Amino acid sequence: MKRGRSDDNLCDLLVVLGVHRFGTDWPNVATAVRAAIGPLGCEAPAATECEERFRSLVEGVPAELTALAARLQAARVDNLADVRAVTLARLEVLCKLLPPGHPAGSEALAQAGLAASGAAEGANTAQTDGALSGDVDFDEPDGDDDARQGGRTRLAGEFSNPDHELEDSWAVIADEESQNSRRASVSGTLNKMLAAISKHKWAYPFKRPVTDKEAPDYKEIITNPMDFATLKRRVETGQVSDVSTLVNDLNLIFDNAMKYNGEGTDYYKMAMTLKDLVAHQQTLYNVWQAEQQPTETKAAAAVAAEDTGARRRRR
Repeated sequence: MKRGRSDDNLCDLLVVLGVHRFGTDWPNVATAVRAAIGPLGCEAPAATECEERFRSLVEGVPAELTALAARLQAARVDNLADVRAVTLARLEVLCKLLPPGHPAGSEALAQAGLAASGAAEGANTAQTDGALSGDVDFDEPDGDDDARQGGRTRLAGEFSNPDHELEDSWAVIADEESQNSRRASVSGTLNKMLAAISKHKWAYPFKRPVTDKEAPDYKEIITNPMDFATLKRRVETGQVSDVSTLVNDLNLIFDNAMKYNGEGTDYYKMAMTLKDLVAHQQTLYNVWQAEQQPTETKAAAAVAAEDTGARRRRR
């Protein structure tokens, strides 16, 4: 199966709706797109193509998912209208070849009009909103608070909060690093902890600084900006040298997002979710650290006892 330009437009729309629902969990996005586009007999994009399509759609501009989905949906409607017009034009040409007044001609035109209308409606409801169950509201934002979103995303669909699990738990990272003391470093451990958070499906809005193009008034509202890329550099240069400072900077990222975007927006909910997740990971790390303390104390005591015994033997 090959995709035409119309199918590409539909794929782009479904990918954006998939990201709205699943974040950057590309296998799940691809599965949802496949379920939606499969009945149309079109080739479904793989997970890697879904990612490439999304990156190409938002490259150089902020990922305004709601506005982007609305534009793609409008383009889809226009495309289906063009297809309908071309189909009717071809039928009119064929009907002229029939004898004047032949009932088949008027019947064919009537059926074609109904079919095209039904296809347009079905493709833009069941195959987009319904198929992905994203419940995305494409209404334009209004009011000062909504206008403040600037270039940053303000999603209007239902937001599902993920649990506190990470692919790489901070406690596991710390434990693995402690067992590889020769190559382990404080900055390396902290960067792995940061990377574990940045891999979360709702972390993508916070990976780089907010630009003036995205949000012209951002610096007027947020006096101490922070993002994952900047935090990574702070870790590598030693400005962040312990878990407590790492958590403080992560909380700064999320607090800024909640302050700028306002309660009720999906950015606020994403930031709150990640802030809770960081707090949970810090607790797990603190428990792990407490569990290591007795072992370290015993080891230190054993070394001290051995040194004391050696000194006594030398006497």
